[in-house]
Amino acid sequence: MTNLIEKALIIGFGIFITSLFLSISMPFLEKFVNYNGSIDDDLNDYLKLINEVDKGILYIIENPNSFYQKEIYYPDNLNITIENKYANFQYKFQGEISDITLKYNTPLKACKFDDILPNSYLYKVYYEFSLIKIEIT
Repeated sequence: MTNLIEKALIIGFGIFITSLFLSISMPFLEKFVNYNGSIDDDLNDYLKLINEVDKGILYIIENPNSFYQKEIYYPDNLNITIENKYANFQYKFQGEISDITLKYNTPLKACKFDDILPNSYLYKVYYEFSLIKIEIT
């Protein structure tokens, strides 16, 4: 009879220790699991914006009398520099700075977008005189 009581107490104590350990470690495990998902989301935000800027410029090159406008999400730590026929995108991802440069056949009006707060903005592309002008407002 005492063996049965001892086994029940050991099992009960084991369950108590396990539940105590899980209650302490679950918030950390949840952050660890969500950490990888947030990294992918950040990279997707950068690539979405780069594709949207490229799509708008190409649309105006093909349709010079048109006006391209779309609402975009501008992520954190992204700098866009537009000069002559190049659009340079510089972003910080996992502690390293990455660059993507796109070249076009048509000259672009020089502008720079840096230190913009992460938020939704209106993206506009149109011809101004003989240059393609890009605005993020």
